[in-house]
Amino acid sequence: MQGLVNILYESLHNNLKPVRSAWKINEKYGGDFEAYLKGEFSEKVLHKVKEADKQGRRIYVGSLSSEETMTELFFCCDSFEWENDKLYVNGLKCLW
Repeated sequence: MQGLVNILYESLHNNLKPVRSAWKINEKYGGDFEAYLKGEFSEKVLHKVKEADKQGRRIYVGSLSSEETMTELFFCCDSFEWENDKLYVNGLKCLW
């Protein structure tokens, strides 16, 4: 499993943007950061992002593509969520 997680990390790492950069390029929400968070993420994630932002933690968003690698395809076909003291990965918004 560790190898799979490492491949997933590399796939995500190459496709991450700071959350505020992603918000600024998403014109759908104009200048409202909280509207962006509410429109794109669950209430749970909204709360986590706001808390992490208050603590000065780094917050990134990204996506996976079923067209890239078998690992990405595997994770695109299911929802997942991982959390520990240092990292939170939310893959619950599956568009399949």
